[in-house]
Amino acid sequence: MIISVDVETGFIVDHNRTANITLGYEPDELERMRVFDLYHPSDRSKAKSILRRFRNVGSVVDARVKFVVKGGGSIDVSVNMTAIRDSSGKITRSISTIRDESERVEAEKVLGFARQLDSENRELVRLNEMRSEFLSRVSHELRTPLTALLAFASILSKDRTGTLTPKQAEQLGYIRNNGWKLEGLIEDLLDVARAEAGSFDIDTSEIDLTGVIKSAVDEAHSIFELKNQRLSLDLPTESAWITGDDKRISQVISNLLTNASKYSLPATNTTVRLSRENRRMCLTIIDQGIGISESDMPKLFSPFFRADNELTRREAGTGLGLVIIKSIVELHGGTITVDSTEGTGSTFRVLLPLSVEGLATAAGSITDHLAS
Repeated sequence: MIISVDVETGFIVDHNRTANITLGYEPDELERMRVFDLYHPSDRSKAKSILRRFRNVGSVVDARVKFVVKGGGSIDVSVNMTAIRDSSGKITRSISTIRDESERVEAEKVLGFARQLDSENRELVRLNEMRSEFLSRVSHELRTPLTALLAFASILSKDRTGTLTPKQAEQLGYIRNNGWKLEGLIEDLLDVARAEAGSFDIDTSEIDLTGVIKSAVDEAHSIFELKNQRLSLDLPTESAWITGDDKRISQVISNLLTNASKYSLPATNTTVRLSRENRRMCLTIIDQGIGISESDMPKLFSPFFRADNELTRREAGTGLGLVIIKSIVELHGGTITVDSTEGTGSTFRVLLPLSVEGLATAAGSITDHLAS
C-alpha cells in the first residue's frame, strides 16, 4: 500500500485503494488521520524515531512496526519512506511504500516456536536417557551388596551352631523379607530402564495361556485369603496357545492380581476370565476395588505415578508395575486397556495374539462345534 503525508501537518493527503482495504478505513477516514495515529501504541516511540530519521536524511528503509487497523486490531508492516521536496529542497511530503508483513511475522513466530519445541524435546530426550542410565546404574550398584546381604542372612538363619535365639531368628526373617522386597524393587527399576532403552527382551516360545493363568492364580490365592477376598476363575476348557515368554506373561497376571487385592477391601471378589476375540485371546481381570478417578486415568501407565487416596497411601508401591506390564504386553504384540469407576472397581483387559497353533486349535474347536 502507498500513503502520502504532509510533512508539516502530519496528515495523510493521499493513498491508494490497497491502503483502504488493508487498514479497513474509508478514504475520507484516512484523510482525516495523522500518520502517527496509524502506529500501534506499543510502537509510538519507534514511530517518533522513524519520523525524526526521515526529516534528517529524507528516507527510511525497511522499518518494521505495527499499524493499527480499523476495529482495534493490528498488522505487522515494513515501511519504506521517500521524500518529495520543493524547489528550495525542503521536504514537503513523504511517500511511504508499506508492505503487510503479518504472514511473514506469523511464519517466523511459528518457526521460532517449532525450533524452541524441537530444542525442548531434544533436552527432554537427553534427560530421559540420563534418567534411564541413572536407574540402570543405581539398580546394578544396589544389587551387588543386596545379594551379599541376602546370602549372609540365609546362612545365619540356618543356625548351624544352634546359638540363634528366637528373637534373633525373627529379626533375620525381617532382614530377608525386606531384602526380597528391595530385590523386587531393583528388578522393577531395571525393567523400566530396559523398556525405556529399548533393550527389554523376551524369551518366546509356544505357551498355553490357560496354564500360565492357572499357575499365576494358584500363587496369588494366599494374598487374597489374607484379606478374606474371593478369587474366581473363568477359563475355557481348551488350550489357548500364544507365542510368548511364560515368565513375563505370568509377571503381568501376578502384578494385576496383586493390585486387585491391594486396592480392594475385605470380602470383595476378583474375577479372572479368558476368552477368544477373533485372532486374539482376551485376559480380563475384574475387581471390586476402590476404582480409578477419571482425572487419574490418563496418567495410569506413567512411570512412578500413583493415585492419591487413603487406601493407596496405606499400601506400599512404586508406581512402576503398570508401566512394566504395558511394556511386556506390547512386546508380545498385544494391548492393555482399563475401564474403571471410582468407588466401584476396575476392569483390565489384556489382548494377546494367538499363535499359529492357537489359531489352528481355535479353528478346530469351531469345526467340532458346527459338526455337533
